[in-house]
Amino acid sequence: MDYREIAEELLLLRMEAFGQERRNAHSTRGEDGALLWLYLHDGKAIAGSLAKALSLTSGRIANILKQLETKGFITRSANSEDRRRINVLLTQSGQDYIRRLYEEDLDTCSRLLEKLGKTDAQEYLRISREITEVSLRDRKR
Repeated sequence: MDYREIAEELLLLRMEAFGQERRNAHSTRGEDGALLWLYLHDGKAIAGSLAKALSLTSGRIANILKQLETKGFITRSANSEDRRRINVLLTQSGQDYIRRLYEEDLDTCSRLLEKLGKTDAQEYLRISREITEVSLRDRKR
């Protein structure tokens, strides 16, 4: 059984199900959540789309992106098709940083699942999938 594979799916499910609370796990300012979203989505986004995905206001995402740019974790540029839209790109430094945090989360979750054993780990994943589906359905209402 590949506990790491189950751990990866669980982390993604938690991110979907619990929204901003999970995305802020490492950072009270939400910077790591924004980096993680970029990392899991090809390292690029439009600032407005990122704000929507993370359930943040445009002002809040602008502050987060300013801090991440200052740290050298992202770059921002005007969109060539619509200058009001801002392109956000994950830098190598940002990718390295968030990959390390993500790998630490995966390792921690994998160890926990391994201690649960195959049957309970799979049951936990099944229940987590159900919770995610319910959460997403409720959010659409």
